[in-house]
Amino acid sequence: MTDAAARFLAKVLATGEPDTPQTLRIAVVDGNYMFSQDDARDGDLVIEHDGKHLLVLDPQIAAALAGVVLDTHKTPAGARLSLSKV
Repeated sequence: MTDAAARFLAKVLATGEPDTPQTLRIAVVDGNYMFSQDDARDGDLVIEHDGKHLLVLDPQIAAALAGVVLDTHKTPAGARLSLSKV
């Protein structure tokens, strides 16, 4: 994960409701990677930035994303997250 992606995720999580989980999970839905707010579960890989948990991945997703970088890119609608192979 790049620093830009970490800052983006921290900003997204800071705008959430206080009662919602303060980490994002990457999951596969209908063959696409999706983000949802969720708590870490036993066995999850927890990715931190500046001491704050930002992202959780179950072991299968973590293995599938080996060698992939989470970054941001600019679009006409604003910054978006992107996954790319290194």
